Amino acid sequence: MKKNKTALFITLIGCLVFLLYLIPNVRGIRDEHMLSILSQDESIQYPYLVHMLTPGANVLGTIKNFVSYQHYYYGYLFYLISALVVLPVRLLAGSQFGSLTQVNLLLLRQMVSVLPAIAAAGVFTWLQTRFRSAWKSALLFVFLLLVPAVLLNNLWFWHPDGLVLLGVALSLFFLDRDGYKLGRNFYLAALFCGMTAALKVIGFFFFLAILIYLLLALRHRKLTLQQLLRPALIFLLIVVVVFVLLNPLLLVPHTRAQMLKVQQEQNYFVTHGWEDEDTY
Repeated sequence: MKKNKTALFITLIGCLVFLLYLIPNVRGIRDEHMLSILSQDESIQYPYLVHMLTPGANVLGTIKNFVSYQHYYYGYLFYLISALVVLPVRLLAGSQFGSLTQVNLLLLRQMVSVLPAIAAAGVFTWLQTRFRSAWKSALLFVFLLLVPAVLLNNLWFWHPDGLVLLGVALSLFFLDRDGYKLGRNFYLAALFCGMTAALKVIGFFFFLAILIYLLLALRHRKLTLQQLLRPALIFLLIVVVVFVLLNPLLLVPHTRAQMLKVQQEQNYFVTHGWEDEDTY
């Protein structure tokens, strides 16, 4: 009962934080011109999302627009979730929905950036406190939400990092539930690992946590390497299958080449910097 009350308390704080973010996130997005001046990343991404929800000449063309999202810096799952968030606006406003920048970007900022970050903080808090103490849980929850990187990601920023953070949190949650049994929860963790990598390639860096977990399972359960190999390979298979299913364009050779080229260029810029200092 006490844990349920703590969970409710944390949920209420999360709802309050979500509502508070509405105040700044509704600003700076009155129209696409204002968006281009005040938010560079969002202004680049937004036309691609509008294109996804633009009908083609026929049913096949409409499906092609929805699947071929063209902005290969992030995984298709990010744009798919974003498209589903603004789909009600598309259905209500029709072909003019793209001009409703303020409504669309507010929804995207709140539902794709803010909400997943709050949910992830809740999962991390539970993993640490098990909600045994309401005040300790609340303090940790608020502390996590006040981490500067979290604040910056939630302000004026429609971006996949909140979803990636939630994917990592859920992966850890199911690993915790698994308790080195290497059973169903272990494979559910693999599912969320695959989803995290499908959102943004940074998700692949989570493999080190899995490696450590397997080594701990080897020690705690006194398994042989042969006994460990089967669940480890199944885990890897689930991650790969989920990653490909959530990025179906990888199955198209021409598009796959484009995606790899974009990621290679992005890797260069991230490690060497941008020549144009005005870009970032």
